[in-house]
Amino acid sequence: MATPESPIDEYGCGNGCEWRWDKRRARRFVVSYHVAEESVAVFEPPRPNSGVLGGKWLEKTRLVRSSSPSQVVAKSQGHIIERDLWVGARIPVLGRELVLLRADEFTLAHMERGGHEHADPGRAVAQLRAALQDPAVVRRLRAALPLHDPLTAEALGTAVASESTGLSAHQGIAVFRHVRARVPGDAPVTTACVLESVLMQ
Repeated sequence: MATPESPIDEYGCGNGCEWRWDKRRARRFVVSYHVAEESVAVFEPPRPNSGVLGGKWLEKTRLVRSSSPSQVVAKSQGHIIERDLWVGARIPVLGRELVLLRADEFTLAHMERGGHEHADPGRAVAQLRAALQDPAVVRRLRAALPLHDPLTAEALGTAVASESTGLSAHQGIAVFRHVRARVPGDAPVTTACVLESVLMQ
């Protein structure tokens, strides 16, 4: 038996092994929201040779909102509803906290049509314009994003959410989609294009 003074690796257990999978690493899930039942289902994509089988992680069920301020603040009385979900939201599931990192095109378009507060491009552009009145925020955004290289919606969302703009990642994606709709042809959206579009409106 190994004592605290003599690690078990000295006895050859795991000695020289290089594990392919770090179980402490963040895991990825696919979260599906069912509007009619106001319920959530969670699926974990399989990862070969990881020890994690993947598959259905949570059956379709209503999620009870959390009382923790670090988690999602639901507008419903007892369970999470559609308005509580956006890119960047944290939702409590089975004692864990899932962070919503991205959404598919259908979901983004549905949220814009439905008037979701985080998907409203007019509100997001106005908030970003107000934040860009601070030269320090402009400098940090320019440092965080390539000025003339093609920009992705996720990169802009992450940058505006982390640079003290007061916007969520989803609002950054809404700004990107707003600017992309105004870019002619197949021209890429760049940081310079976003800044010009937001500041010149």
